[in-house]
Amino acid sequence: MSKPTNDEPSPWPPPGIGPWVLASMTLWSAVLLVKLYPFSFDSAGSGGEGLLSLSPRSGTTVLWQIAMFVPLGFVEAQLARRLLEGFSAATLMLVMLDAGLLSLVGETVQWWLPTRTSSVIDLAANMIGGVAGYLLCQHLNDWRNRG
Repeated sequence: MSKPTNDEPSPWPPPGIGPWVLASMTLWSAVLLVKLYPFSFDSAGSGGEGLLSLSPRSGTTVLWQIAMFVPLGFVEAQLARRLLEGFSAATLMLVMLDAGLLSLVGETVQWWLPTRTSSVIDLAANMIGGVAGYLLCQHLNDWRNRG
């Protein structure tokens, strides 16, 4: 296989993204499974709690919400880095958008689970976890390229 010259367009999709797409889809599925378990939906919604409420959270819950999204942020950063050919503000924005969208879907569906509470605090913690995964990916990539 020859490398494209300056006159040839880059191949699309870029080589090597397949495993990262599969990892991303797997993590999306795993996160939704964790967020939505035990799957007993109620058509009335979450009692008196509103959608994306500001109900208080324990520190442990917030840390778990952050930790759950670090692997997703890492994988999405690898995928976005390959698609956009490097780390940039656009790469970070894609990771934040992806983490935010997944969290919003999970938190919205949780509103119909009587054993769960839909929370904007969880949404923010999930996005922080996605950004932490991005920063970890960027740091490890810089470290690998130095040596």
